[in-house]
Amino acid sequence: MEKPSLTIIIPAYNVSDSLAKCVESVVNQDFHQWQAIIVDDGSTDNTLDIANDLAEKDGRITVIHKDNGGLSDARNHGLDLLFGVLPQGDSTLFHGTPYVTFIDSDDYISPSTMGPLMKELNIHPEYDLLEYSATLHSGSKREAQLTLTDTIYTSPRDYWLRGKGYSHSYSWNKIYRSTVFSSGLRYPKGKIFEDVWMLPYILKACKTVATTAMGQYVYMDNPKGITHAADRSADLLAQLFHAQIEAMRLLEIDFSATSLSKEEARLYLSLRNQQTAIKRLDPNHPTLLPARRIPFSAATTIRELAKVAYYRWTDLFQTRTKR
Repeated sequence: MEKPSLTIIIPAYNVSDSLAKCVESVVNQDFHQWQAIIVDDGSTDNTLDIANDLAEKDGRITVIHKDNGGLSDARNHGLDLLFGVLPQGDSTLFHGTPYVTFIDSDDYISPSTMGPLMKELNIHPEYDLLEYSATLHSGSKREAQLTLTDTIYTSPRDYWLRGKGYSHSYSWNKIYRSTVFSSGLRYPKGKIFEDVWMLPYILKACKTVATTAMGQYVYMDNPKGITHAADRSADLLAQLFHAQIEAMRLLEIDFSATSLSKEEARLYLSLRNQQTAIKRLDPNHPTLLPARRIPFSAATTIRELAKVAYYRWTDLFQTRTKR
C-alpha cells in the first residue's frame, strides 16, 4: 500500500445512523493516499461495531475506542495516535503524514473534494492550512453556502479580519500541515465552541494560510446540537462571545484605536450583535465590549445597515443621558 500523505480524524459518539455515510464519502474520493482514524468516544449504541466493520473492509481505517471525553478529547486522541503519543498496537497506521484533517461523523465530504485539495497542497507546499468551501446546516431551512475565494494570507490577523475567519472558524473544512500540531497543540477539553477557542492558536502556528473555492464539506444540521441551543441560551452565547474576545487578544486586535479599518469595524459589528443577543436573553450580563461609533461601511446587508444605525442612535442617546 502506498504511504499516505493525509490523516483523516473522525470523532464518533452515538452516530450509528451516519457514520457509514461519513466514512464512505472518504473511501469514494478520487484521492486514495489517506489513512483514517475513527475515534469512538465511548458510544452506547452500535457505533463501535459499525466502525470496526468499516475498518475490516478497508485497511486504511484504524479504530480507537476510549471512554467518553467529548469532541475535543476525541480529536486529541486521534492526534496523539498520529504522533505516536498513544501506542499503535497492531495497526497498520503510518505515523508522520504531512497533512491532517477532521471530519465530524454526522457530516460528509462531496465527491472529488480531496483530490483537487491535495493537488493544490502539492503545488503550494508553503501552505500550512488550506480551508475549503462548505454547505452549512444541510437539510434544514438554515442551509447556506460558505463559498470561499482563492486567497492567500501571510498574517493570522489578516485572515481573521480581511478573510472574516471569525465567521467560519470550524475545525472540519480545513487541511492542516501536521507540524502545526506536532509541538503538542491540542483542543481545549471541556470548552464549548472549542473550534473558536482553538483556531487562533492554530493560526499563530501557521506562516501561510490559504482559502479556496474548491471542494465541498457538508455540515449536516443537528436540531439538538449546540448551535441551535445557543440561540436560546445567554450562557452558551456568552461562551462563544468570550472565545471571540480571547481570539482578539491573541491576534492583537484592538478596538481602542481612534478609527477602525473597514475589516475591524465589521468584526466589531459582529461582536456587538452577539453582545446584544446575550443582553436580550440576560439583561444582567456584564457589558464587555466598549461602545464606539460604527461606520456605515461596516454593513454588508440592509439588515446590518439598520443595526449600525440603531447602535449609533442608542450610543448617542446614552451619552446625552449620562451628561
